[in-house]
Amino acid sequence: EQLALLLPALQENFPGHRVEVFSDVNATLMQCPLCQAERFARADVVIGHHGAGLSNAMFMRPGAVLVEVVYNYDSRHAPILGIFPRIADMVGLHHMTYFIFKLNPFDMVKFANETAAFARQARLQSH
Repeated sequence: EQLALLLPALQENFPGHRVEVFSDVNATLMQCPLCQAERFARADVVIGHHGAGLSNAMFMRPGAVLVEVVYNYDSRHAPILGIFPRIADMVGLHHMTYFIFKLNPFDMVKFANETAAFARQARLQSH
């Protein structure tokens, strides 16, 4: 249901880009680590929940954007100290942590807009 709101908002914010859902329910993709690495290597922007799947960020091109969605803050999500900010730094990615707080409803359109704004700013910094 939420994904049905997010996909059009991302497509509107990233015209000319292919928006693809990368999910562990795709058994074929999950059985092909090379396919996973190739998808991350081609991506300009990757958005994902904090978890092991984001480790594929190590295959992304320098200058690409990694958005890590986090529900419960702990030290693994700290800027510079967290695992994915460090991977992003080593690879040369622009990393954003997007915190979702239980008290505030998650607005998919706002999230897509903020992700696009971050990606635009990252592109400006890369040039």
